[in-house]
Amino acid sequence: MRKSSLFFSVFLFTYIGSVVLPSHATIWGRKRADYPKLHARKLSKKATARSLLEQAEQDERSGKLKKAVQKYRLLVKQSAPPKQDAPEIHFRLAKLLQKTNRLQQAFEVYQTLIKLYPRAKHFNDSIAEQVHIANFYLEKPDSIVTHILMSNAETAQGMYEKVLTSAPFGDYAPTAQFNLCLAHERQGHTRDAAQAYQVLFEKYPNSKLASDAQYQIAYVYMRVGLGKRSQDLATMSRARDAFQDYLLQCPETKRRARILKNTEKISSKEASMIYRIAEFYDRRRSYKSAYIYYSEVLQCQAASQEAILARARIKAIRSKLA
Repeated sequence: MRKSSLFFSVFLFTYIGSVVLPSHATIWGRKRADYPKLHARKLSKKATARSLLEQAEQDERSGKLKKAVQKYRLLVKQSAPPKQDAPEIHFRLAKLLQKTNRLQQAFEVYQTLIKLYPRAKHFNDSIAEQVHIANFYLEKPDSIVTHILMSNAETAQGMYEKVLTSAPFGDYAPTAQFNLCLAHERQGHTRDAAQAYQVLFEKYPNSKLASDAQYQIAYVYMRVGLGKRSQDLATMSRARDAFQDYLLQCPETKRRARILKNTEKISSKEASMIYRIAEFYDRRRSYKSAYIYYSEVLQCQAASQEAILARARIKAIRSKLA
């Protein structure tokens, strides 16, 4: 009996609660009108994105850059902006990240724009901004942290490589290739630098930077060959040949005097290295080999001190062999 009366009370209470009360009716002393009304339907995803975009633009105009960045990020990651607005949103986000000195993040947002929207009106502008960011890291001195983890030149190298992958024949490709060579040089990767200069010269022969690349090929090989520990005659020969090729391609160059001075240094180093080889065979009484190398010394630099000594040894060897 008690169970039946309890069930009836619960049913009655539920029924009363389900009755639509008039606006002036109260529930436990509170009017129904006091309760917040729910929206009839949720805003569509497109409408939400449009509203968020307007807020981001307003924050940007008001100088609230951090808030604008947050909203643009939300649009890119979560809200799926309208297709026609997506490239513009990526570009604005990247520009704001640049303004707030978050350059690597800006570079990656530009990279996303380039990858997803290759026909966007900001494609070339994005490539240009990427090159500017990479140039900043190329010129920036290393701190203790960057020197240990990743040098700024290495960071710039990776950026230039991405630019060249995205737009290998774009307007900024020759500049990116040339600066990639500089990034290799600043890391001490001289052979990689020489190869990269060669790529520039062959891939972009009509670029204004092509002749500079040809000169740099010779200069890089010369630096390697003139190094204190270097005993690489082949590298010295490459440097001299590259300088000669440059003079043939650019006969009226302003660098002529400098190139002639460099080739003189190369010949002097070559003569010294070859003379030491000749002495090695001379001491071992391999006179024929010594004679050949002493003769090469004369071809390298006929007026050097090594050449004077080589002539004397050539005369002595001739007497012995005779």
